[in-house]
Amino acid sequence: MPTRKCVKCGAPFERRYEDQFLCEACAAKSKANFAVKLKDRTCRTCGTTFKGGPRAWYCPTCRAERERVSRRKRNQHPPRRKLGSIDQCENCGKDYIVNSGLQRYCPECAPLMAQKKRNLISREWNKEHLDRESIKADRAQASSIRFCSVCGKEFSAEDAVVFQLDICSPECLAKYRLEHPTDPTNKIAIDEVVATYQATKSLLGTAKYYGVTPYVVCRCLITRNIYDNLPPIAQQIRDMYGQGMKNADIAQALNISVATVRTYEPYNTTTKTIKASRK
Repeated sequence: MPTRKCVKCGAPFERRYEDQFLCEACAAKSKANFAVKLKDRTCRTCGTTFKGGPRAWYCPTCRAERERVSRRKRNQHPPRRKLGSIDQCENCGKDYIVNSGLQRYCPECAPLMAQKKRNLISREWNKEHLDRESIKADRAQASSIRFCSVCGKEFSAEDAVVFQLDICSPECLAKYRLEHPTDPTNKIAIDEVVATYQATKSLLGTAKYYGVTPYVVCRCLITRNIYDNLPPIAQQIRDMYGQGMKNADIAQALNISVATVRTYEPYNTTTKTIKASRK
């Protein structure tokens, strides 16, 4: 049964994970748009607009001129390092064999540093071209709308009786419990979930193994103060819970929705097991 509302088209859809804001059709279109890396860029030399990737700084004309000047300078000066010589990686300091004149990192660090540079360029582009506040408002609005998994009624996430099940009222909760009687064999220890994650380092794999959502695995990790692959805000929310703050106060302090706060809410300290359906 659909329990969420799509940010773009407004259609109800059945979520696959807690922070899902788009239906399957809109998510596919969004991924297709981001897959196209060629966008309008501004040349840093002449200021003209051209199509290029994230690291394209100069238009084809200026790029050819810069390459010509650079090639002339290289021919005027002998190389500082010989190919096949030994140099030190600028990131980790480990020795590596020089395979090109522009090589600065060892083979292990080179892909990491290249990705780091691409991420920095992407963040700068997004900061200049994307309206973060608008995106944040849309997500907050989407995460505050739920459809009851029992009766299908639309309601606010803040009014949810059971947040992770998307249940709107005590009457629907009673009906849900009649249809889903508690099975003691379906209880699994939080520490066992955490141990499985630490062995596999996969949120999705751990969730599939126990028949729960990645959201439940995240809550187990946060409960045990483990924040691998989780956003920094998860630890901030955990610390605020430790200070005795309420959901509404945390949401106001961090300028996020209450639904987002509850996404990273740790389990009660007395909770030792969670309901699961191991595959």
